[in-house]
Amino acid sequence: ADVVDDARHELRSRRGSCTALKRVRTGQRRPSQESLRHSKLTPPARLGPAGTAASPSLAGLGRGGVSVRSSIVRRTEASKAASLDATKATPRHPRAAQSSKKSEAKMADDATVDGSSAPAQSCAGCGAPAAMACPSCVKLKKTEPPGFDNPQFGVAYYCAQDCFKKHWKKHKLAHKPWAAAIEIATPLGDAARVMPDCFRGYVDWTGTLRPWARPAVDGTAERLGRLPANVAKPDYAPHGQPISEQADRRNRSIRKYEPKHVDGIREACRVGREVLDAAGRAVRAGVTTAEIDRVTYEATVERGAYPSPLNYYNFPCAVCTSVNEVICHGIPDLRPLEEGDVVNVDVSVFLNGYHGDLNETFVVGKAADEDLNLVETAFRCLMAGADLIKPGTTYRSVGAVVDKLAKSRGCSVVKTYCGHGIGELFHTAPNVPHYAKNKAVGVMEPGHIFTIEPMINVGGWRDKTWPDDWTAVTADGSRSAQFEHTFLVTADGYEILTMRENEPRMVWDLAKQQR
Repeated sequence: ADVVDDARHELRSRRGSCTALKRVRTGQRRPSQESLRHSKLTPPARLGPAGTAASPSLAGLGRGGVSVRSSIVRRTEASKAASLDATKATPRHPRAAQSSKKSEAKMADDATVDGSSAPAQSCAGCGAPAAMACPSCVKLKKTEPPGFDNPQFGVAYYCAQDCFKKHWKKHKLAHKPWAAAIEIATPLGDAARVMPDCFRGYVDWTGTLRPWARPAVDGTAERLGRLPANVAKPDYAPHGQPISEQADRRNRSIRKYEPKHVDGIREACRVGREVLDAAGRAVRAGVTTAEIDRVTYEATVERGAYPSPLNYYNFPCAVCTSVNEVICHGIPDLRPLEEGDVVNVDVSVFLNGYHGDLNETFVVGKAADEDLNLVETAFRCLMAGADLIKPGTTYRSVGAVVDKLAKSRGCSVVKTYCGHGIGELFHTAPNVPHYAKNKAVGVMEPGHIFTIEPMINVGGWRDKTWPDDWTAVTADGSRSAQFEHTFLVTADGYEILTMRENEPRMVWDLAKQQR
């Protein structure tokens, strides 16, 4: 009876909580649906005779459109002890005792994923021994497709309901990315081939690639909403318009960064390199570009940075993935990569007020000799441009060298897009075209920071843009490849700010690009 009274009191005292509780079935009138709705409570479970748990129903939906439970089985060690004492002290009908034993067994089952006895776990909140699982995690775990093996996600256990409620606000943030990873990894069959609405009626395709559906969960708003408070955001993050960059558009003067600013940009570029390496490891046949986008977002935020492409002029993802005939700005979707695909992964991060930008092209499995030559040519064109970097070099001279090398290897250079200055702004002066006879202005000086990123095609240099207003493809459907680094002009040459550690200069190695 004491346990029942305690449960009644707890239900009344926690009416304002957003975490689910259990209904006390003691003869007292059940709370109305209206009161439950206003207090954000899901229907609590029942307590059987003498306070023992009776087949609790872990109902409830998580917010944000993901069907996940937001409650935890309430069964503290203290309540267990009180329940046992009450059971010993109160004479009960044999049937009631049998029902109570079944209830206790059910309660134990609810603390596991598969119904077996819960193994010894550490509380995700305080580190104490724990055996009660977050029901939201349990439900997500059950929806994982076969072969889903991501050590980043797992069921969280807690020592008590109070501990769970204390840490719920932080813990629930893990459910969205987990649900997104499950959706991306779950085969959708023909449903995944449904194109976004902007392609309705579009027939002007240049190659064989088609856009697929994009993930239905964890969109731009959700990602922006769950960014940690300590992550600095660029000015365009809330609304998609880079106001500072737009104000700088007419500026043709090239900024010379002081050492303290160079250190900040160098750190952003170092983080960008780590993120690109993580995204590159995800590239393989059968993996969707949406999964590469998810990996990029999580790796960026984990390092305290913001993925620069996200909401830049309303771009919907954290990375650009450009497959086969896509030149640049490809939007990740649910199309699985196939054997022989050529895919460029373009990563940019914003860290503590500075941007870093780099990209690489990967070959999925075995590829045709023509494609291997294309990828190597793109790499060597970047090398050729980099070799010119030193004080006194004109920016327009880079294009002549890149263009000559590309043509000598049977390829062409895209003229629509070019390298750019970078630092406190994502894109700024100077412009660095990659084709001959361009009209770029400016001379390299120590402290200048910019990218070189030649886009090389097997066929002609012309491009077209898909109806999504982002994806640039070759006009003749031929394949394209690209490599990019961020460079700092030094007194005697240059430094590659986005280079891998212990690789101060570029060296072609197909093994690093083949997946």
